[in-house]
Amino acid sequence: MKLKHLYTKNGSKFGEIKHLKAAYSDYKFHSHSKLCLGIIEKGTICIEYEKNKKIIKNKNLIIFNPGEIHKTINIDSQDYFIIFLDKNWCYNLQQKIFNNPTDLIPIDSNIQINTKDNLEFLNICKMIFKDSYNCENLLIDYLSNIYILYKTEELKLNTNNEFKNQVNQYINDNLNYKLTTQNLSRYFSYDKSYFIRRFKKEFGMTPNNYIINKKIEFFKDSIILSENKDLSLLAQEFGFYDQSHLNRNFKKIFAVSPNKYINV
Repeated sequence: MKLKHLYTKNGSKFGEIKHLKAAYSDYKFHSHSKLCLGIIEKGTICIEYEKNKKIIKNKNLIIFNPGEIHKTINIDSQDYFIIFLDKNWCYNLQQKIFNNPTDLIPIDSNIQINTKDNLEFLNICKMIFKDSYNCENLLIDYLSNIYILYKTEELKLNTNNEFKNQVNQYINDNLNYKLTTQNLSRYFSYDKSYFIRRFKKEFGMTPNNYIINKKIEFFKDSIILSENKDLSLLAQEFGFYDQSHLNRNFKKIFAVSPNKYINV
């Protein structure tokens, strides 16, 4: 697997790109805080979303909006490229395109992208691995076109969901502490069984899986900036039992070990 971090010309990291010989086969249901765009050059993979499945053939764009629950099931894919783009970077781009959107407008992940746009994305991925100096301009031009053609207001998250907003904020504020379904339900004064049912309905995952997903996302973004690269200590800091526990969960979301991720 190849992995490259993407930087603006002023040195700010705004994303990353991965190239795998084949799609990873052991993903679990998860989501990302970033916009993810993927494509396979040959073969087929299955994308399982929270409520439906899609079979993706070669040279067709794969879209995971920020927060969208999914997992990828490899069938016979070859040369899988995926780009992760920072949500704030995407939102700043949308502000230049649209009339001051209040939040990031998703791309319709169920729409059929035309052949020209699919092939252009595949070529951009290959170009970035050859020379990433102009990667931001390439992605701005490409994504601007995709947003205009394939944006959808219907998928926009309901920002008025008080339960979801409060629980999500509490989890975000306490990622470095031990978070369990038991202490979450007690904090919000709900019966544990009711809390689990409501949480799964609102978030698409069990509380435990969502917390691990969040910890992995936060850990991934933190280790690049951290001066402490001792993964065993960082694993404990983020509430994992040990480095093996961290590695297993990290790989099920990002298809690579954290050690390999930080040393590219």
